[in-house]
Amino acid sequence: MRVFRFLPALILLLAASSFAQSTPSQPAFNPDAIDKAVDPCVDFYQYACGSWLKTAEIPADQTSWASFVEIRERNAAVMRQILEKAAAETAGRDAISQKIGDYYGSCIDEKAVEAKGLKPLQPELDRIAAAKDKGALIEAIARVHLLGPNPLFNFYSSSDLHSANDVIAYIDQGGLSLPDRDYYLKDDAKMADARKSLVEYATRMFSLAGQSAQQSAESAQTVLRIETALAKASMDRTARRDPKNRDHKMTREETLAIAPNFYLNRYFAAIGSPSFTSLNVTNPDFFKQVNGVLESESLDALRTYVSWHLLDGAALWLSQPFVDASFKMQQALTGQKEIKPRWKRCVSSTDDALGEALGQRYVEQTFGADGKQRMLKMVDALEKSLDQDIRN
Repeated sequence: MRVFRFLPALILLLAASSFAQSTPSQPAFNPDAIDKAVDPCVDFYQYACGSWLKTAEIPADQTSWASFVEIRERNAAVMRQILEKAAAETAGRDAISQKIGDYYGSCIDEKAVEAKGLKPLQPELDRIAAAKDKGALIEAIARVHLLGPNPLFNFYSSSDLHSANDVIAYIDQGGLSLPDRDYYLKDDAKMADARKSLVEYATRMFSLAGQSAQQSAESAQTVLRIETALAKASMDRTARRDPKNRDHKMTREETLAIAPNFYLNRYFAAIGSPSFTSLNVTNPDFFKQVNGVLESESLDALRTYVSWHLLDGAALWLSQPFVDASFKMQQALTGQKEIKPRWKRCVSSTDDALGEALGQRYVEQTFGADGKQRMLKMVDALEKSLDQDIRN
């Protein structure tokens, strides 16, 4: 029974974490969700959520629905108010309001987006097309990585698996458009349909970017061929769950030796990484195998593949034909019925890019001194209760 005393405390703690984000008319914890006809010692989940499950429906612009997603949606509405005010009231803004207001304002300006079409992305596409050899293309990939998409592989910093005090460089498998390697390698109907949708989506995107019908179809097949090769080289998700399988610390020279066609010295310089002598190569076999792919594929094919990732990554922020093509692919993968309205997408993008800045304005509007004291009192009560439970 101690377990069942702890679970409500844990649920209360989770509810408390969002308590300050709620309004009196919209409490974070709703007792009406409980199905009191169920014995919590027999089926605690049904007891806690049963009544909510009977009435809840997945909104058309969501892929799933839960009580905490409801809280997130309410938070998004609050952030929208903050951002719209910051975007509209340009006179006398401080630095934070200017940053979040300008970002959100440019994102929500659909008229300007529609007028510009592909033009904002064209200089980046031209940069990729101008790569005269594979080493120069690796430098172009570094630029794409800085912009957001991750063609070919991933590069990032994280804690050393053997020394939590140290942050080191990591290179990892990547470069896939579909959610997992199985989407490329399995032959069941679901995966086959996903590959077909990817080819249709890529064909449409290349067409919108100015390629002929035949060239677009060929480019889409190039993307599928290269990504299938990357998928074959990738470690499956089950194996990746074991940290030992992702622990391969190497010197920089050793890494360059197993993957010379990645031109990693040129990549590290182009992406602006600090100097380092060792790094973790999470999947050495990926880099060994893809090294051969880089050797066998033509420069034109690789440029097409990198351009695709740039187009795919930017699609939701370009003009409506690009947005429609991107969402059609998302529908094929998730079943989502309607695209989220632009304001939701722009709120999410602003929060991702400028979360610390937006967070300051959010706290000012929703939390306040009373909310802080209420939270401190609640956490203190929880700590005392759990302390007593553990001691007894």
